[in-house]
Amino acid sequence: MTGSPKTSEGPSEGGRPGRIMTPKSSVTRFPLFLVLRLALAVALMWFVVARSSPGRVWNSIPQIRPLPLIEALFLYAALQLLSSYKWGLILRSQSADPSRPQPSFRRLVCYYYMAMFANLFFPSSIGGDTLRTVMISPYSDGIARGALSVFMERVTGFIALVTIGLGAALLLGSYPQMWKAESSGLTLQTGVLLLIVGAGACMLFFGATVLFRQMILSDRIPRWTPSRLRLMLTNCAECLDNTGRNWRLFLGIIAVSYLFQLSYVVLNRLMMESANIHLSYVYLGFFSPVMAIASFLPLTPNALGVREVTVTLLLSAQGIAGHEALLFCLANYIVMTVVSLPGAFALFLTHTNLRALSRKNRETEGSS
Repeated sequence: MTGSPKTSEGPSEGGRPGRIMTPKSSVTRFPLFLVLRLALAVALMWFVVARSSPGRVWNSIPQIRPLPLIEALFLYAALQLLSSYKWGLILRSQSADPSRPQPSFRRLVCYYYMAMFANLFFPSSIGGDTLRTVMISPYSDGIARGALSVFMERVTGFIALVTIGLGAALLLGSYPQMWKAESSGLTLQTGVLLLIVGAGACMLFFGATVLFRQMILSDRIPRWTPSRLRLMLTNCAECLDNTGRNWRLFLGIIAVSYLFQLSYVVLNRLMMESANIHLSYVYLGFFSPVMAIASFLPLTPNALGVREVTVTLLLSAQGIAGHEALLFCLANYIVMTVVSLPGAFALFLTHTNLRALSRKNRETEGSS
């Protein structure tokens, strides 16, 4: 009968073969959480579009200034090279012997561009980080060390981002003439609250990192911990210990992080100039971190809608019309999409079986 469960032969009482009932197929769960996130993204985008006239946005597109947009394209491409260089420094700092051969800069750039494309077009804001972890794992002695290198690249950038934002907020509070304080006091307060939460997360991370390193290296791992997980935790703790020993490399990583984040403020300035928006560098030093932190919130796929609402509110508080804010968002999309295209070609040409590579890495770690 159609829909009846399958049966298979198996032992029964007395040693004679019996019949075991097995389900015909597994039940696919309805992705309710994903649907809710998509619905929220649509609602936020509708809110942004409703606050500005779509006709004015369309009529403003020819007013985009091409020269600042081209400069933004080249700067954003250069920043990906800088991030790849920083990733290489992190991999070196995690090694017990920093002089040991590391993945080539060309390979890191290739992986970084592939991850950038994945972050933009895969249905997850961390899809690119997962891709980088799997791709770099053969050159970093396993998944755990590869994941830690990607995580440290993110965390060091986040620390620089938060401190720049707090510094800019302090300047804005001390010199109200740098911004329209009478129209955006609530915006500044909300942004500062986000930055303080981010700073608290950084402090919590450092405290947890110190405790984690001490617990693992002193062999305080519970006995019931699976051997593979124990090995991964030990590898991570050893990498953190090596990073502490290679403190000169770590200082270089922090310096590159600040250079990247300050350059990103300049990048936002260029994209705003292409949309005929003119704001001070100090306010942009506050704007960029707040926008980035809001985009980290896992409310919608790839922060769709969250980023646009944040940009619209921050710019409208400075007297920028809604259609001009959306024009900046459009310039942002153009820059990120065009620069990420080499990553799409790299993904197409490499033909890497990520699932097989991940399985091979797990088997290698399990046999270590």
